[in-house]
Amino acid sequence: MEKFFCVRLLPGKGQKGPAIGGDRKGEACLVLSGRGAVCSPSCCPDAGAFIGIGGDSTVILRDDGGNVLHRYRGMHGEGAGSEFALFPLGRFLCALATGSDLMVPEHARCLSLAGTDLLLAFLLPGEGEKAPFEAVARTRAAENGMFVILAGCSAPPAAFGPDGCDVLPVPGVDGGAEFRLSGDVLSQEGYDQVRRKDLYYSLTAL
Repeated sequence: MEKFFCVRLLPGKGQKGPAIGGDRKGEACLVLSGRGAVCSPSCCPDAGAFIGIGGDSTVILRDDGGNVLHRYRGMHGEGAGSEFALFPLGRFLCALATGSDLMVPEHARCLSLAGTDLLLAFLLPGEGEKAPFEAVARTRAAENGMFVILAGCSAPPAAFGPDGCDVLPVPGVDGGAEFRLSGDVLSQEGYDQVRRKDLYYSLTAL
């Protein structure tokens, strides 16, 4: 993976409400960083969130001021940081996952039923290389109708749309590559349509 990789979140016509961390159009940006790399707001001034893997093998979420908001260890981790991790950015609801989380279908299902639009899955040290997880990430995207990005290893990140198809990187404003995810391709089902029984069964399975 390159040292830093930008992801732009473009609001869809059906996405309502305030655009937290977004501009006047509701567009928002987050930055993924490789292992051991710490990105400061000066790297991407318009980014509202910075996510990468820390030295303690946790997925670290920072705000645009460089403050650590959360350290995620995965659902099967020990101690603090092993609960569901969701955060709003722009008009997207984002969630964190590890490679081990991806292997449990109910994990992504619970997040989807909670309204997640984008699942950011990071491979922690010891979880292996990206290739074996790509098929699983693609499946989770198609199963749940949400975007899934797989990152955190030496290879560039991979992104999959709600239909399971590849989301290809495009040239960014700074000359590097970036993903642009549009809310127009997400399901128009609102949070009021969440099926509580499905969520109950998924949580029970976990």
